[in-house]
Amino acid sequence: MSATVLYSIALRFALICACGAGVFRALFPREGGFMSGSGILYYTIQSNLWVLLVTAAYLALSAAGLPAGRALEIARFAVLVGITLTFLIFWILLAPRMEKEYLLSLNNLLVHTLVPLLFIADFFLFDRIAPIGRFEALWSAAMPLFYFVFSLVHAAVSPAHTFENGSRYPYFFLDLDTYGWFSVRKGLGVFWWTLLITGLTLGLGYFYRYMQTVL
Repeated sequence: MSATVLYSIALRFALICACGAGVFRALFPREGGFMSGSGILYYTIQSNLWVLLVTAAYLALSAAGLPAGRALEIARFAVLVGITLTFLIFWILLAPRMEKEYLLSLNNLLVHTLVPLLFIADFFLFDRIAPIGRFEALWSAAMPLFYFVFSLVHAAVSPAHTFENGSRYPYFFLDLDTYGWFSVRKGLGVFWWTLLITGLTLGLGYFYRYMQTVL
């Protein structure tokens, strides 16, 4: 094996360990806190699980010396955008509302910081692909839009379930009960947040597409 392949295997093994540890701590918490008891229902954990699956596939292909198909390459690109969104939304929108104890916790540093940064590094350092096409880049919105629908369906079929914030929705920008669809005065409604986040997601997708052509 070449040195590059060995480096990719080492990075991906570290990424899988970090991702697995973070997801495990969220799904089976030892004490209360953000995401405790219902971790799988949060976008953070779902995006980390996608990272775990895609990284495991690429690790196996690297070890076997096999190339990835185009469908897997596009999936990797979509997960790249999705996990970057995990990093950005947490540190920009959610972190200011969190207690310092959680911000410094191992669980937070793994799922919201280390895993996204390692996956970004892996994407640009190893198994470089032909730049994503203009229409292929639209897949960057797949994970956030799926999660948006998932959250609304979950709230509808499990109305008694509430999260740490006391709401039926895991994040304030999805909270239809408090803000409705089109509210502006008492806080942005869910429709406006969806537009903003979808715009951010597509912007990230096309930014990464551009970075593929210059790096």
